[in-house]
Amino acid sequence: NCTFLNCRIEGPTVIGHNAKFQNVTIGPYTAIGNDCALEHVELENSILMDRVRLSNLSVRMKESILGCDFEWSGTYPDAGVVQIVAGDHNKISFY
Repeated sequence: NCTFLNCRIEGPTVIGHNAKFQNVTIGPYTAIGNDCALEHVELENSILMDRVRLSNLSVRMKESILGCDFEWSGTYPDAGVVQIVAGDHNKISFY
């Protein structure tokens, strides 16, 4: 029961159940848990645990590990590429 709209997925990549992706580029070497929602995201060589929400990233996320229920919304100015290691239940917002 996954939804993919305007997505590019490069393997090897593993995607859990009930994923909702729109305008994303994922992979290679990426694992995404269950119930994740990604919108306007570029992601590679990363691990996302269950229920991660990423929206409107203006940067490419690389070599990152995001815990369960992690949320990121908004744009991060002038970074190009970001690397994040974050535990469960964290939230990042940019306005």
